Amino acid sequence: MKNLLNIATVVAALSVASLTQACVSDSADETSESSLEAVVPPKFDLWKNEGGQYYFHLAAANGEILLASQGYDSRMGAINGVLSVLDNGGITSRYAIKQGSNSQYYVSLVAGNNQVIATGEGYSTKSNATRGVKTMVRNIASYLQHWDNPTGARYQIKSASAHAFSFSLYASNGEIVLTSESYTSEAAALNGAFAVQENGADVANYKLLQAVDGRSYFVLRAKNYETIGVSQMYSTKESAERAIAAVAALVASGKAELL
Repeated sequence: MKNLLNIATVVAALSVASLTQACVSDSADETSESSLEAVVPPKFDLWKNEGGQYYFHLAAANGEILLASQGYDSRMGAINGVLSVLDNGGITSRYAIKQGSNSQYYVSLVAGNNQVIATGEGYSTKSNATRGVKTMVRNIASYLQHWDNPTGARYQIKSASAHAFSFSLYASNGEIVLTSESYTSEAAALNGAFAVQENGADVANYKLLQAVDGRSYFVLRAKNYETIGVSQMYSTKESAERAIAAVAALVASGKAELL
């Protein structure tokens, strides 16, 4: 009987130790992830597949895909989906966890109208799915902090009013090199910034112009000749020509953050 009690005591001790180690490990993992997010923020990727549908996903700093969208018929639709993730993804109650037919637990981010915005991967247990939701909420908060305090080469959306948005393209030194017209929505302004990415790497898409005071400037045009962005003023034509080459190189490099 004494030996059985000793064995039971050892087993109990090992169980407590294992549980404590697991809790410490989970806490350490969350701390490590938070530290990584502070250095390398999460990011959205948006793309068009071969079938013409647009998709996006949110990737954590370690490259893990946290949320993935359905297919959209237009880029504007996908951009609105991204903005909806930012509006809803920081609210824990917006996430739903359901068990699939394969016994995996799946996370969905749901808007206020109960429409599914994006879904996460499958988890083996409900507790893992719940931890996954915490990770998603934390990553959205980290992304928004980075979004509100941008630095370096980037596209930045600005709002003059509830229905007046524009974007600016910044060089790595903080100088604004291209500014857009006014758009009626944030999604439309972001779509305009994507148009810069599509057209801005080709110097043939820039047109050099002269202002009434003799200074030079340039515009970036889409393939339909619609103006996407306008530069600042330059004192000489040569300066404006050098700026065109610099802006085209910046866009081609992909260094300017958009999403």
